[in-house]
Amino acid sequence: MFSLLSQFQSDWKKITIPELQFSVLSPGYMYRVIDEISTSSGPVTVYSYKYEPEDDDDNLLYLIQAYRFIEGWEVEDEDDLQLDILNVGVEESIEKLKGSLDYQQMIPMESGLGLLYRINYAKGSRIMKSKVMIINDTFISMQVYCESSQSLNTSMDYFLNSFTLTN
Repeated sequence: MFSLLSQFQSDWKKITIPELQFSVLSPGYMYRVIDEISTSSGPVTVYSYKYEPEDDDDNLLYLIQAYRFIEGWEVEDEDDLQLDILNVGVEESIEKLKGSLDYQQMIPMESGLGLLYRINYAKGSRIMKSKVMIINDTFISMQVYCESSQSLNTSMDYFLNSFTLTN
């Protein structure tokens, strides 16, 4: 089993995101969209990367969304503020999916704070597992979506744990 899993995951591609100074591993090419949203404090740049696998994958969608904070707004040394922002991200995901939180836990990160959480939605038939973190001036959300029957597949964790800073 282990050698089969290692062989499968060795086919994954390293996706480097230079403007955000990190990389991840993905089972396929991630499409990129960069957008800007206006806020009362100024524009926020949103980077989205997604991979929608074919039928032979246990997961439905691999997604990364990164929100670069407004220039001059620093949260690096404010642990309470970082935690509040991360919790708002979790709450917004629950609301957006009309789901319920299965669990949430703090996770160690190379730099800053992180949360790992899981939401079940679509009347319990689907799962979204996510890692959210704040790195320097950017809020990053990595998400994997799957059918509930596939919720323990190892590809979810492999993707979420592949985050690496490149700076």
